[in-house]
Amino acid sequence: MQNYNNPSDTKKYKNLPSEEKLEFDKATEKRNEAYYSFCDKTITLSTGFLALTITFKNSFVTTDVSCPSLLYLSWACFTVAILSATYIHWGQAFIYNRRANEILNSKPGSGKLPIRFYVCRYIMFLSFPAAVLCFSIFAIINNI
Repeated sequence: MQNYNNPSDTKKYKNLPSEEKLEFDKATEKRNEAYYSFCDKTITLSTGFLALTITFKNSFVTTDVSCPSLLYLSWACFTVAILSATYIHWGQAFIYNRRANEILNSKPGSGKLPIRFYVCRYIMFLSFPAAVLCFSIFAIINNI
């Protein structure tokens, strides 16, 4: 995994001309904004979906519903997406806190997150579409 959080430690970054360093820094900043914006949207959509489907569950779930486990699985996947995206945001705070401590202690930083934050990224990217897919199949089977 490339070191995107603190590129000044990489050889490639050190060898870039100053204009390209600025361009790289801007691109990295834009990428991070887009990534955390995606996390926010995942949290918002998942939370809204959970709230609506749980609130109005009786409207579309009857006693003769087929495959209710798909509905429950979609709820579980949305919950996992919310938790993992929230944990990713906590990782952002973790980075800034660690970097501030490195600056105070005059220590160079690696710029890399602990592996648990990378794992959460993939969990979020997999659980959100899985939740949508499970609910979609549930809806198709039950003609919602």
